[in-house]
Amino acid sequence: MAITFDIALYQVASPYYVAALATSTVTGRLLTAHEKLAQRFLLELMTEKGSMTFDPLRGCDFITRLRSGVVLNEQDVINIFYTALIDITGNLTNEETSNDETNQRFGGANINSIAISSGVVTMNISVINVIEEAINLSIPVSLSI
Repeated sequence: MAITFDIALYQVASPYYVAALATSTVTGRLLTAHEKLAQRFLLELMTEKGSMTFDPLRGCDFITRLRSGVVLNEQDVINIFYTALIDITGNLTNEETSNDETNQRFGGANINSIAISSGVVTMNISVINVIEEAINLSIPVSLSI
């Protein structure tokens, strides 16, 4: 199998992720293996279902539901995340083939921690590949539009 690469769309600029292709100092670094999988997961999580007119089934309702005003506590965030994970799992596994590297194939995701403060939900998530390697993402999301 040939190793495939993606260009990093995001970089960590503590405490938030910023667009890596839109900065004056970053030209986009190459991603492989579980980092590539983590980026695919992050794109699905942050894409609102129906927002891509050419592929309306891509994405999930995670952002839509977070910003709908129903988040009162950590359990609400957990419920929204795991409901969205159903769509994310389907979308990611449907685009994979047996020729893909196992460390780039989606095996699941879990929430490690959640913090809600000043209108921002920050989640630490583990994205796991099919050979059970995990990469942790810290994802802040504003609850307002």
